[in-house]
Amino acid sequence: GSTWTPGADFSTIRNLTEGGQFMAVATGGAAFGNTRNIPSILDTLADYVSTYYYIGYRREGPPDGKLHDINVKAKGQGRRVRHHEQVLDKTEPQKLADLAMSRLRLGVGDNGLDLAVELAEPEPSDGATFVLPIQLTMPVDKLVLLPDAENHIGQILVAVAVLDDDGQTAPVRLIRLRLTIPSERYREGAIASQPIRLKLAEGTQRISVGVRDEVSGVEASLAVPVTDLQL
Repeated sequence: GSTWTPGADFSTIRNLTEGGQFMAVATGGAAFGNTRNIPSILDTLADYVSTYYYIGYRREGPPDGKLHDINVKAKGQGRRVRHHEQVLDKTEPQKLADLAMSRLRLGVGDNGLDLAVELAEPEPSDGATFVLPIQLTMPVDKLVLLPDAENHIGQILVAVAVLDDDGQTAPVRLIRLRLTIPSERYREGAIASQPIRLKLAEGTQRISVGVRDEVSGVEASLAVPVTDLQL
């Protein structure tokens, strides 16, 4: 009979419905609401899935980190196309920030550089904050380090994401670092080590670190808890 649930807040439901419809259409999908005719919805979804295509293309020039409008048309009469209305042309730092956030929130990500993250004792700072010394280590045979005089030099990009005790995250921090290893120590089994220092707020529960070797393009990520550390 009625599709309405007694006691429901109509304004809240309307906001959620309109927001869901907007997200569905803007990302190339469809929204179904105000009905309990599930078989009809399933039939429609089956029809959509049977005519689903992946079409890829690359913009000219390097990624600019900006949103770009997308318009896809199908030849012929009576054909309708659903697709993303906009696409973010992500830069490599933006992709690494996403990798760090995915590791932090979902525990998803690869560790192609055999990254290890070691936390030292935190140091008090101003107000309700503390400084956390961190040591990043990676085997040199996982990196591309180029000879330069008496050293081997590499370049890495580091992204750090932080989760607090309320489940909130801050914007990902990006740090570009130069690795320098004396050539006399550059051999199989050697470890590249790089320290960083983070200023964190009290109540920080977990951090994740994403690293990208900017020569090879290989990436890694790792998440570690910080709740066991004592100020």
